[in-house]
Amino acid sequence: MRLSLGHLFGALCMFGLGLLAATAPNRCEVCGGLFVRNVAYTRTDAWTGERRKYCDDCSKIRELCAICRMPVKHNVTEVGDGRFLCERDVRSVMLDDQAATLVLTEVKKDLDRLIARFITLPSTNIDFAFVSQVRMHQLIQSPGFERQCPLLLGTTRSLLMRDQGWQHEVRVLRALPRSEMIAVYVHELGHAWLREHVPPTRRITQQAEEGFCELLAYRYLEHIGETNQITRLLSNNYTEGHIDLFVKVYQTYDLNPVLNWMKYGVDPYLKEADLDRVRFVDIPAPRPPAAAEVIPVWSPPAPAPEQLTLTGLLGSGSRAVAMVNGGMVSAGETTTVRVGTNRVVLHCLSITTNQVTLDLPETGERVVLEWRPKP
Repeated sequence: MRLSLGHLFGALCMFGLGLLAATAPNRCEVCGGLFVRNVAYTRTDAWTGERRKYCDDCSKIRELCAICRMPVKHNVTEVGDGRFLCERDVRSVMLDDQAATLVLTEVKKDLDRLIARFITLPSTNIDFAFVSQVRMHQLIQSPGFERQCPLLLGTTRSLLMRDQGWQHEVRVLRALPRSEMIAVYVHELGHAWLREHVPPTRRITQQAEEGFCELLAYRYLEHIGETNQITRLLSNNYTEGHIDLFVKVYQTYDLNPVLNWMKYGVDPYLKEADLDRVRFVDIPAPRPPAAAEVIPVWSPPAPAPEQLTLTGLLGSGSRAVAMVNGGMVSAGETTTVRVGTNRVVLHCLSITTNQVTLDLPETGERVVLEWRPKP
């Protein structure tokens, strides 16, 4: 899950209203009017982090910009789900879902190229969509989610299907600033990767998991030069400081040790006092390959000789046995053997140490076969 960095900061500072005795007749930054009796209210802009001043009349406005959390009065844009945008911030927001989807499609391609030597993020098994704030509230209050902050910006649900493998449902709040939208999307892809690759026996805290997903967003924002969004990401307390630890580990060891720690680390979270423990992993030994099942394969019998051939002699005396064209016969016995494609009846008259005498009842012939062992 991904929470707004600027929004959380702005929420904490919301209506941190202190009366400020102005030294000059400054104008209200909301309506542009003069301050009455040189007195102004102040609030922190949730998007820029700057302190901004507004007048008493504007302090009574209930509608706040969803981005900067300042009152909105002139040229207000309504998102349609209870959110409002001020004239300044609407310019950075992507209101067209189709255009925003195209942006994220290119982000995914670029991100895959960036981290190809480390990991492969899920692609074909992701169901992605933008949702309204109303729908986001419904998602986070449905079974499987604890009640979260109403400023939640993204969710990922993963389900292991017996016949289709992992399937991920990724939802991102619509009408976000472009840089924040990208950060949220990359963050949610991190959750999908974790579900597929972290063993179920691995114990890891939620703050560490969220910190890892924020690290992926940090890495991509760094790649595209979005320094302002990086500042907002690092100033947010969403991961309770874990993003700072992940960034330090990444800057020291690169990304691969972080990935191994997420999958096989012995600790449930990174420890600030000993970040080298990211190298403490318990990678299971590879299982030996299973013995291949031997499947009997039928093969046609070898062709029979084209003439009668003595192929072996066994025993001696009355127990002597002659092997003729694959058949076995003793003195006084009759058998049938194959000669080419025909079957021939043989009657054995006698067997000596190196030959056998046969009668062929069907033709009346008598045949003497000699044993000639191979050299």
